Order: sequence, then C-alpha cells, then structure tokens
Amino acid sequence: MPKTEEKKQKEKPVEKTGDKPEEKKPKAKPAEVKATDKAVIEARKALHAIENYSYQTPLLILTIVFLIIWGFMARPEEYLTAENGLGYALGIIGGSMMLLLLLYPVRKKMMVGKYLGSVPAWFKFHMFCGVFGPIAVLYHANFSLGSLNSTIALMCMIIVAGSGLVGRYFYSKIHYGLYGQKATLGELHGIIDSEEHQLAAAYKLIPDISDTLKAYHKESNVPLDFLGSIKRFFVLGAKLRVASVTLPFELRKVLFAHAVEAGWSKEQTDKNLRILKKHIRAYLKAVIKTCEFSIYERLFSLWHLLHYPLFLMLVISGIVHVLAVHMY
Repeated sequence: MPKTEEKKQKEKPVEKTGDKPEEKKPKAKPAEVKATDKAVIEARKALHAIENYSYQTPLLILTIVFLIIWGFMARPEEYLTAENGLGYALGIIGGSMMLLLLLYPVRKKMMVGKYLGSVPAWFKFHMFCGVFGPIAVLYHANFSLGSLNSTIALMCMIIVAGSGLVGRYFYSKIHYGLYGQKATLGELHGIIDSEEHQLAAAYKLIPDISDTLKAYHKESNVPLDFLGSIKRFFVLGAKLRVASVTLPFELRKVLFAHAVEAGWSKEQTDKNLRILKKHIRAYLKAVIKTCEFSIYERLFSLWHLLHYPLFLMLVISGIVHVLAVHMY
C-alpha cells in the first residue's frame, strides 16, 4: 500500500457507533435566581408598607402650612426681631441647618462610614433640616423683606426650599416611598407577576376586573420613544389612578353578588374582599410605578443638575448677608 494511502487512513477519524458528543447545557444559577426572588419579595413588602406610612406626608404638609400661616398672621405684632433675642437665634439656627444639608451628599459618597450612621438616617436628617431650616429663617426675618442683601438671601432660600420639595417628590417616585430602597423595573415587573399569581385563583370570579388589570399591564409594557413615554405618563397614569378608586367599588359589588350565590358568611366575604382589595391596590401601584418610572428617573437626574447650583447660590448669598450684617 502506498504511503500516501496509509497517511490518509491514519488521519481519518474513528467513528464510534452509539456515542454522540454531549451538548453543553448552560448551567442554572440558583444563587442569582434566589437573589432575584428575594429582591422581589423585599420590594413587594416595601410597596405594601408604603400604605402604613401614608399619613406622614399629609401630617408634614399640615405642620408646614400651619407654621407658615401662623407666622405670617403674627407678623404685624413683631414678636421676633432679626437683630436680637430669639429672632437672632433663629437666624443662626436656620442658617446652620441649611449648611448641615451638605453633610448628606458627603455621607452618601463615603464608601467607608458605617460608624457615622446609615445613609437613610442621614437622609431623614437632611429632610428635617431642609424643611425646618427655611421655616426658622422665615421667623428670623419675621416674614418680611429687609435690606437688599437680606432680600436676595431670603429669595434664594425660598427657591432652594421649593426646589427641595420638588426633588423630594421625584425621589419618592423612584423609590419605595420616601425612605425606602431605590426601585428597579425588574423588581416592579416581579411584583406585578407576584400579585397576578396571588389573584389568579380569584380571576374567574372577577373576569372583567381581571381583563382590565391585564390590559393596563400590557399597555405599560409597550416599548415607546420619549414622546410616547410622556404621553403614556399622563394618559395611562390618569387611567390607573381612576381605576385605583373605581375598581375596589366594582370588586365589592361583584364579590357580594357571588357571596350570595355561594352562601358565604359575612366574615368570609369581608375577609376575601379585604385580601383582594389589598392585592389589586398593590398591582395597580406597581403598574403605575412601572408606567412612570423612566420619566421620573430622568426628571430626578435633571433636578440634580439644577438644584446644586441653586444651593451654591444660597450659600454665597447667605455668607454675604451675614458679613454685611456684622460689618456695617
């Protein structure tokens, strides 16, 4: 046999009958799945917990409005003066609180600083100073305009305080409440799926409500450009807020009719109604957050760009005011 043929036979691969190469299947990552599930569970708990603290914001607003109205109404009496006494002290306290606002962004940037307190705790302190610092300064000024430098400082403070309240609103829309963790679209979709699973058994009792919820979810998931997202932000957002009011009444009507047919007791009916209302509210809340999330995230980023220069302007005008008062 020629050498060339021997070489070809040697190079020819040997076929093994019945033996097929095993396909490499991607390995499951249980740790990642578990972490994701845990994140969704925690996010769902946080979303449910928002209702327990819903009284805090109205209470804070009422307190602020009361302090401002009372101080403005008492202005002619001149109980406080900026030059001495309690009025002077309130100016120092308010100005110091405004400067202490800088500590929160510094603490947030520190990677090693647990011994200084948690970031959420510093954020609460930041919010406290941002609300009551300006009120203290208003009482210091007796809700009146004075010299040019004091007027500029006061106007800067009012603008920054108003900007802070706007930022506070944007912040709450991309977090689970004001003091909760930052939300993600993945978690919000997980919450919706979880609530849908909880409602699955009841969907046959409330087919119309079920179709409405699924339609809202589907509409919130449609990929859109920026202008389309803005339109959905207003249109679908309004629909969802109306639905969050009307659907519980519709649920009550349908469930009570079914309770009569099924012979449920009053306790059983009330319990089922309470559970379903809780899950429907959470479902709608998650869909609303999903629908509005990207817009509020962008607005919050733009707000940051505007707020920091305004705050620096406030610091400069405040320093000029203090120097002018004590030098002349």
